[in-house]
Amino acid sequence: MRKLVIQITLLWSIFFASPVHAEQTAEYFITKIDGPDLTTAVMAKQLLNAYAIGITWAEWDAVKRGASPVICMPDKLALTVDQTVDILRRAMTNNRSIAEAPAGLALMESLKSTFPCK
Repeated sequence: MRKLVIQITLLWSIFFASPVHAEQTAEYFITKIDGPDLTTAVMAKQLLNAYAIGITWAEWDAVKRGASPVICMPDKLALTVDQTVDILRRAMTNNRSIAEAPAGLALMESLKSTFPCK
C-alpha cells in the first residue's frame, strides 16, 4: 500500500510539474489523454471529470441561491468521463482560445456552449 501511495504521489507531481501555469491548459490535458502513457491518460480524464462534477455542483448551488443558470443540462443526464472529454475536444476544435485556457475554465465554457440555457 505504501509503495502505491508513493507511486501515485510521484506520478501526480510529474504530471503537474509546470513552471508556467498555475493550472494546466485544456490542450495540455488532451495531450496527456492522447499520449502513450495509460496511467497519465486515466489520471487526466479523471481530473477533467472532477472539474465537471465541481462545475455542476457550483451551478446547482448558485441556482439554489437564486442565480440564473448558465449551464442547462437535462435533469436526468449523467455525463461519462469520455463524454466530458469529448465535449472539451469539440469546444477546442471550434474555438482555439478554449484550448489555451486553464482546463477548469475551458471545461466550464465548453459545458456552457454544449448545454446553453434558453
